[in-house]
Amino acid sequence: MSSSFGWLHLSDLHLTSRDNYDRHTILNKLVDAVTVFRQRGRPVDVIFVTGDIVSQGQTSAYANASIFFERLLAAAELPRERLLVVPGNHDVDRDRGEFMARTLASRDQSDKYFHQAGTHDHFQKLSGFQAWHDKFFEGIRTFPMHSTCAVDVLDLNGIRVRVARINSALFCSGIDDHGKLWVGRRCLDILDEHPRCDLSFALMHHPLDWLHEEDNEVEERLHSHMHFILRGHLHSTRLHDVATPSGTALRLAAGASYQSGKWPKLAMFGRVDGANACILPIRYYDDNAPVWREDPGVFPNEPSHEKCYRLTPINSEGPRSAVQGTNFSNGSTGSSGLLILEAEPAIVVANGSGRATTPKSNHERPRGTRGWLDLLSEVVALALFVVTVIVLSVEVTVVNWKVLFLGGTGVLLYLAKSILLALKGASAETLCFGALILVGLGLSIMAFFVEAGKQAAAGVVAGVAFGLAGGIKLRSTLLQNTSSYR
Repeated sequence: MSSSFGWLHLSDLHLTSRDNYDRHTILNKLVDAVTVFRQRGRPVDVIFVTGDIVSQGQTSAYANASIFFERLLAAAELPRERLLVVPGNHDVDRDRGEFMARTLASRDQSDKYFHQAGTHDHFQKLSGFQAWHDKFFEGIRTFPMHSTCAVDVLDLNGIRVRVARINSALFCSGIDDHGKLWVGRRCLDILDEHPRCDLSFALMHHPLDWLHEEDNEVEERLHSHMHFILRGHLHSTRLHDVATPSGTALRLAAGASYQSGKWPKLAMFGRVDGANACILPIRYYDDNAPVWREDPGVFPNEPSHEKCYRLTPINSEGPRSAVQGTNFSNGSTGSSGLLILEAEPAIVVANGSGRATTPKSNHERPRGTRGWLDLLSEVVALALFVVTVIVLSVEVTVVNWKVLFLGGTGVLLYLAKSILLALKGASAETLCFGALILVGLGLSIMAFFVEAGKQAAAGVVAGVAFGLAGGIKLRSTLLQNTSSYR
């Protein structure tokens, strides 16, 4: 691939039908910035917008979206087909979904739901977005009302670019969307139906770890087909170079281009040139005069605050894997014509300090099989321990104190595992749950030395409960540690 390819990534515009001078000024300056960057040698070939075009699903606000996008395309000197847009949670009309199913319960249910022919009820929540989209892009593309995924192939500067438009907002309903969203693996079958391209992009609004835990195959499918996964939603600029068993992809999260005054206004330029993919975050400033310029907070130690990632060729036959240590400077591609980012450490996050860090929040940890059985084991174990304490308190003996000591140790381990997990990671959590099994075993054995029948029974029940809880948690953790990074 000898030619260069550039893009602009926006997200979370939150447009309304009301007049808002602050929003009007900021987005107008963004349009001006596109012109300035183009004149300074940074043109874009396509514009990606990853959701939340309007605020609160206001259908009337899409008229302002059309005006803004027309001005943005004119500044970039691009036709409408070079703008690609996906919906976000703010594009959902939640009133329409009030009596619809909140989520799907399992992967099997998802397979059945997305296999049905015709329009699904949940898509009606996005009818306002769909009506605007199909009118604005009339004769170019349509918004699917039966699937969460559509694919466009663009020929740009001699480069074939594949773009998967993914609707992650279908099951959005409120502030508790995390873990309840579905894309549906069946909807991604369309990725196999399109020819291989030089570059592949996936556009979606939500982070992948906001999907239901049984929709985790979506991540692997995207990593096996995509070089870049673009999203928004969390209103901050983040870059993850993520390796999974299926391949390596650069995940690019654009911050909110407009949110109320207290939030930073953010966007992102990207460019593939030969063997490099370079990312330049930009930000709105109004210290002296309102202007969008380079954001020094993301890559403070990089020249011009832009970071470049090296590209290497791959063979796309079968599961994708990152090819490390390969250096090519002539812009050539592998036999398939596909490129992939060379895998650095499995996860690299560019934070505000410019240092590479590993995410520690629960939402960025590996996801395994933690479900209702996991939660039930904790509730049962703790409830039975309380019952045991009450029973043993009727008659206190030396042996009873030993039983109470072991039971109390089990509770302390439950508390300690959270602290150790935050400090040391999943390996410490595994040790905690292993110790919890031993505590349960010891509690059961100790109960046999108690003379009173009711106390012995209580001790055995509590011991089995702790052992069961520890065993389920240990299995869950071990499965989690072998799964791919979310």
